[in-house]
Order: sequence, then structure tokens, then C-alpha cells
Amino acid sequence: MAVSRRGELISRPSNQPSFVRFYNISAKTVSIEWIDFTGDPKKYQSLRPMEGVDVKTYVHHIFVAYEQHTRYPMVFRHPRESGSEDLEEEVFFPRRSLLYADNGQQYISRRIDIKTPVRTLKQLCLFCVHTTLESKEIVNSLDLPPLLKLDINKLYINQQNHYQKIIYNNKKKKIVGRR
Repeated sequence: MAVSRRGELISRPSNQPSFVRFYNISAKTVSIEWIDFTGDPKKYQSLRPMEGVDVKTYVHHIFVAYEQHTRYPMVFRHPRESGSEDLEEEVFFPRRSLLYADNGQQYISRRIDIKTPVRTLKQLCLFCVHTTLESKEIVNSLDLPPLLKLDINKLYINQQNHYQKIIYNNKKKKIVGRR
């Protein structure tokens, strides 16, 4: 994984192949984005519900996924190497693909599910309010506590600034902001 000095996610060049099959198991259309070598998100592919795409990528290349319409983060679900409980992360870091060499070289592709993350009741309520409002300007006129108005406004900011560099907290394994 590559994180710049400022905490931004960046992909690094690699010649170690990783073959994955991204599969959207959510009920929403998702946008898969590759984080390039400067930390800028680049749209890679959109997937409708229950649709998948085979991808040849490389170790140290980084992917994120969002619900296409609202830009809410999705999670990647993939098996741990040790075989225990599956990992669910907002950022996908490809691992080197296994090589099957019976009658020549053939790499084994990993299935990586994209799904809606488990969210708190507060997050779900904020998302619901955010998606039903006609515009950002209405937020401050709502009869809500100031902190909730701030949280709803942050959803608008994240939606507008989705092409900024992503700030990642490695300890928490979460996206913590944009710059």
C-alpha cells in the first residue's frame, strides 16, 4: 500500500499481476475507481446490481467503489489469506494472484464482492434526509440540531469533491477525508 507523506492514497507501479473479478452484490449501481500514481481517482467501471467484471491489475494498485448516484462509499468483501472471516474494507489493495502451472501458466482470479456497508442508524437517517432534499440550500432551514445540519452538509461536500485525493487512516483501515 502506498500512502503519501500527507496521508493520501496513491498507487505504485508494479509488475506483479493480480487478477480479480469485481462483483456488485448490492441493490445499487456502483462506480469502481482506480487511484492513480498521483493519488487522483480515475473512473474504471460501473456495475449494475449482480453484475461483475474481470480485471487484470497489479499489486500496489488501489481501488475504491461508490454508489453511483449518491457517491456513498461501498465496501469490498474478500477472503482473508488465513481463511478466517472475510474482510470488508472501503479500499481494495490487490494481492498477487496465485499461479496454476499444470499445462502452462494460468493465474487464478479472486472474486471480490462490492456491497453496501453496515451503517449506523444515524448514518442511514442522514443519507435518507440528504437524498430527499431538493438542494443543499434547504439544509440550514431544517428544524434540526446544528450538528446534524453539519453532517448533512458534509454529505454534499463529499458528493461534490469526489475527485479530490483520498486521505486514508491505515490504523483504522478507513477513508477519513479528501484533500
